[in-house]
Amino acid sequence: MNSLDNSWWYKKHKEYISVSSFERKLLIEHIKHQSNFKKNRYTDSKLVFNWNLAQEKYAFFFDYQGGDEEIATWLLNSRFVESKSVLMDVDHKLVIEVETMYYICNWYDFYAATAFMGQLLCNETFNLVMELKEDDGTAL
Repeated sequence: MNSLDNSWWYKKHKEYISVSSFERKLLIEHIKHQSNFKKNRYTDSKLVFNWNLAQEKYAFFFDYQGGDEEIATWLLNSRFVESKSVLMDVDHKLVIEVETMYYICNWYDFYAATAFMGQLLCNETFNLVMELKEDDGTAL
């Protein structure tokens, strides 16, 4: 029995999910090397990457009542839709892969799978990266 079998989000979405061979730490290092993102050195931030150094970035507040559909629309209008699939961390070890359009339609469930602790997301070529920051509900 898979340890994920007891989680509500896995039961709901398991036919669309594959568990990646990456663990979170390896995923972060791979993104860093493929994208030229710099790891965040600030101790007061829970972000993995230093977005102040990113050449192109977008930020939006996502943690508000009734915003699920609006956020899905924003994601549909992002460059992520050009990607076949996305990789995301669920906890400090587990990384899953899911088809991009499925993620967009169910983004809040996948964020909730992290116990609302924040999430790192990238496309299959590691050149598009998004972080959902739990401490103030911001996506970068």
